[in-house]
Amino acid sequence: TESSKNEWLNPFGGYFSISGANDPFVGHSLTLDGDIGENFIINLNGANAEAAEVRFTWGGDPAAGIATHTNTVQVMSSKKISTNVGECFKVKLPVSAKEMKDLVTAELYVNGKKAQEDQYSVEQYALYLYQHPEEGEPDDLEKQQKLAEVCRAMLVYGAKAQLQFGYETDALADAGLTSLDPPKNTLENLSSDEISGLGTITLDNAGLTPMGLEFCGASLLLNSETKMRLYFEITDATVYENTSVSLNGTKLTAKSTGSYIFYDIADISATDILKDYHVTFSNGQNSYEAIFNPGWYISETLANNDNDNLKSIVTALYRYAKAAEAYFG
Repeated sequence: TESSKNEWLNPFGGYFSISGANDPFVGHSLTLDGDIGENFIINLNGANAEAAEVRFTWGGDPAAGIATHTNTVQVMSSKKISTNVGECFKVKLPVSAKEMKDLVTAELYVNGKKAQEDQYSVEQYALYLYQHPEEGEPDDLEKQQKLAEVCRAMLVYGAKAQLQFGYETDALADAGLTSLDPPKNTLENLSSDEISGLGTITLDNAGLTPMGLEFCGASLLLNSETKMRLYFEITDATVYENTSVSLNGTKLTAKSTGSYIFYDIADISATDILKDYHVTFSNGQNSYEAIFNPGWYISETLANNDNDNLKSIVTALYRYAKAAEAYFG
């Protein structure tokens, strides 16, 4: 999700540097999609983009040169943006919420030779913007407050993801907030009014009978990109063979797990976590639309689950979603 201000001044999706980045690395930004995009802004200064690639490493022990994750992105496949230093490439590395604390190393290679490297983490970036929102929104006090809150909520969500998935729990993403005086890593429980206002699933299995399906439940996957998984049982295999399932005109592909099949609503951005998704089931002359809202899973978890870490992460996800909605409008 990107704001409407000049792209190269945009701390979410554009060009914004918090640390004298080494040319050709000229800036950073984040993109709040289903995962979190760490964007490295690169000015190739006339070098051949087709011969350039960025090699990413993160996780593990950077000081010892031990990385648990690697990824290589071709610069030419990245989005071009116009900045005050000329045309640049926005090279994106997607990371999950639990990886906000990980320091990412980006090495630029041109024609097989290393040209430069840069490092930053989501935690560093978000904490800096939380403490200096006037640099991200220099002309709007209200936007500064909303920017600070989305950064704060993001870091708390990242910490709760680490605890839920047992990832690097000795160094939480909200540690910088915890060390402030007073600490700013608070996570308020949802009120009854907030819970009652969360989304629902609107579906009647009678409408799915002509599709050869029966709805069995849904879950929200938060370990990597945010996605809502919809589970079904096939009640008539012959009928189901001719059933098509789509979201906004895009066909969804079924996968199987045990005796069930499932469809994923993938890449749910921070601003869309509490929105309705209209899924269409079609078979010949029959068509049926069901509505799925990820907020349903949050309310169900808070009402019916005893796992404190899971309750904390969905609460933090809700606070993050509301803060993102407020900031991006």
